[in-house]
Amino acid sequence: MVRRLRQAGGRAVARQADVADKAALDALIRAVLAEFGRIDVWVNNAGADILTGAGAAATDRQKLERLIEIDLKGTIAACRAVAPLMQKQGRGSIINMGWDLSLHGLAGANPQGFAAVKAGILGFTRALARTVGPAPRVNLLAPGWIRTAFAKGYMDAAYYQARLDEIPLDWIPRRLERAAEVIERRLKQAAEESRKAMPGCVYHSPVILAQAGIRWFIQLVRSGHSDLIRVSY
Repeated sequence: MVRRLRQAGGRAVARQADVADKAALDALIRAVLAEFGRIDVWVNNAGADILTGAGAAATDRQKLERLIEIDLKGTIAACRAVAPLMQKQGRGSIINMGWDLSLHGLAGANPQGFAAVKAGILGFTRALARTVGPAPRVNLLAPGWIRTAFAKGYMDAAYYQARLDEIPLDWIPRRLERAAEVIERRLKQAAEESRKAMPGCVYHSPVILAQAGIRWFIQLVRSGHSDLIRVSY
């Protein structure tokens, strides 16, 4: 990826860091500042893998602890580290990663852990947006099912079809999202054109809107809370 970006005329470097390790996170931020002099966009995309490989063999408690350390605490630590830098700059965008099913649930031990942690990130995002906004802007992207290694290698046909069948409206494409589509929405969130977006927004895909229920969304808008949820197509 770095090579492709450089070939396209951009500046790019790759750094590895464990966001659950404060020293490693601080070193990452220092490296970014040394290379670019500022941080305009920060995406908290790091997440614990509890579905494939060694993570899948862990106990439920171990999985939950890993999710809390990386997804929740890592997001909080990173936000608290970069937000003051962006405040000094007078601009910036922080994008946290949520999960649509943290809003309405999915059966199973793994979804219980994911839902609890991602709901925590949602609450933190809204609180942080009120604390540090409008510069930086702090928002959350809550994608649905994505074509990941788990979807490709671990979902059997019946489970895959059951997830598609949860999408109730014919005008919604019944498929798992591609990672590129999620990345595109992140870029739109971070773009200069979106600076007028309400801080603390939760950005959903059309699939998630259908799963959450049209009536629920309409009620939310009518109740005056339309600033809390935006739908990106």
